[in-house]
Amino acid sequence: MTRASSDRELQDLYFNIYDEREAAGFVLPSNVFKKDHIPLLQSVLVNNIVLNCRDELNQFIEGNVI
Repeated sequence: MTRASSDRELQDLYFNIYDEREAAGFVLPSNVFKKDHIPLLQSVLVNNIVLNCRDELNQFIEGNVI
């Protein structure tokens, strides 16, 4: 995303990661997304990944693995 040459290209890339951003709770319309939003999006995506891993690790430790 940081290499997008225009806001339109960036918005297209952003639109294509709908599932990831929805899972992270990042709700911003594609046509509003600008380069200024990239750091915030990156932080919520990483936070979501870490939280998901933490839940899986806790399940493993507790022996609740299916």
